[in-house]
Amino acid sequence: MKKFLSMALVLAMLLMLAPAVFAEDGYQDGDSYTFTDREGNTVTVPVSAFASYVVEFTHGDPWTSHEENMDPEIALGLPDSSNDAYSTGDLCLGINGVLVLGFDSLIYDGPGDDVYVFEVGPAVEETKVEVSSDLTTWYVIGIAEGRTAGLDMAGKVPSGSSFRYVRVTDTGNNEPGGWSGADIDAVCGLNVKPASPVEPEPEPEPAPAPGGGEKHGIDGGYYSFYDRDGYRVTVPLTAFAYRVIDFQAGDPWTSVGANKDPLISLGIPDADDSYYSTGDLCLGFNGVLTVMLDARIYDGEGKDVYIFEVGDNVEETKVEVSDDLVTWYEIGIVEGRTAGLDFAGRIPAGSGFRYVRLTDTGNNDYNGNWPGADIDAVCGLHTRDVESYTETATLTYKDIKISIDGQLIQPTDAQGNSTEPFILNDSTYLPLRAVAGALGCDVGWDGATATITLTSGMPRKSAPRTNAGRYATEEAVLTYRGIRIVLDGRLIIPKDVKGNVLDAFIFNNSTYLPVRAVADALGCSVDWDGDTNTVLITT
Repeated sequence: MKKFLSMALVLAMLLMLAPAVFAEDGYQDGDSYTFTDREGNTVTVPVSAFASYVVEFTHGDPWTSHEENMDPEIALGLPDSSNDAYSTGDLCLGINGVLVLGFDSLIYDGPGDDVYVFEVGPAVEETKVEVSSDLTTWYVIGIAEGRTAGLDMAGKVPSGSSFRYVRVTDTGNNEPGGWSGADIDAVCGLNVKPASPVEPEPEPEPAPAPGGGEKHGIDGGYYSFYDRDGYRVTVPLTAFAYRVIDFQAGDPWTSVGANKDPLISLGIPDADDSYYSTGDLCLGFNGVLTVMLDARIYDGEGKDVYIFEVGDNVEETKVEVSDDLVTWYEIGIVEGRTAGLDFAGRIPAGSGFRYVRLTDTGNNDYNGNWPGADIDAVCGLHTRDVESYTETATLTYKDIKISIDGQLIQPTDAQGNSTEPFILNDSTYLPLRAVAGALGCDVGWDGATATITLTSGMPRKSAPRTNAGRYATEEAVLTYRGIRIVLDGRLIIPKDVKGNVLDAFIFNNSTYLPVRAVADALGCSVDWDGDTNTVLITT
């Protein structure tokens, strides 16, 4: 509690209560912050150990009337309270006020104290301090009284836990006045570690309204978007569903052809979100969609699965996960655009899942055009690297030629060596680099995320055909590792002539894809001349 004090009283308190009046001496050195606590100990923590965003603030009653102490954002970052009678830089909680803060680092139980609360002003005021990893389950770690040397989580939290959120509540035992309740300057973790890259990172932008508008973008092998709560989420491209296992349309269903193909629910979100949107699948009432990811989803900090559901209506979908398509675990109901669902307490510990089943609950309004939920994409928020595997296949060579705009070209692999097309499962394959280069694309490869990046609009790289082909079959070992293809910042999902999703694979140190898949992605038309065994590409 801050009060206007006479000079004599101020001087008296400076002498008697110095540790509770002055801000801890502190200074920043690069990425570290060092301060001296009330016990005289020197403490050094990363700058990232301080709270970086406000999750919630409910002021108490009575509260302060001083505007400079009302904005919860001033409790973020390093301690900066002026700490005079009319101080700035600290938040007045009010009697029984509650402040919830989020951190970019994870706080864990380490040596000594684990959380430090900077409370300012001449009065020593009580605050209850709690920690959480999911904003649902909270653990009380103690009462902070004014400036404290910190609070220890030992014996108060589950062993091995780490926490992203701290809740500070004025106990109500503090006297009212001009600044009723505790005055929070900053909160930091004393034992912290980096958070997973898939953890939400809050942005200052407001959350999009339910029903549309997640902002998004691909950066290398990762995709970032803002959820409906305004938090930024980053996941690998392999965290998105890549195959449809089963789809059973509900009844009634849509009559709009653009929203009937279950394959449009694969990959990253791409619905245009207009009234007659494309890129999203209408489930219909009680419709069921089962999809598969290349990367398994695990229970991590916070939410684990995110369902992108679009349209004007907020519609319900039951979500289940499985790793064998036999045993299913229901993890909850999503309603429209959601920040996700948490596995915690709903699956066996340590389990991972590749399959997600979405079922329209039938509780949704029927608007006459798109009954049931409309699914744009499905992703896992906590996934591990794709498990690579090999497969033996029979390749068929039959003197296949490649013609681009009437000119026969000689394909080359990544090393510049001439290569020959072959047929596998009725599709004609070539090294992706050979086709992309001949059609005017630069090709980049990120081995860490198994992502190929194509940039169009470049000079074509091809030479006239000189080598004659052969007729033969060959046994080959193909390596699959969840390779993703990004063209001009857009994820493409290769398909054969029948519309089936295909996997890129590695063979002889080159990444292979069907010729048709690459040409289609670049907007070229593709035909087959069976008389001459020639793939005809027209740009």
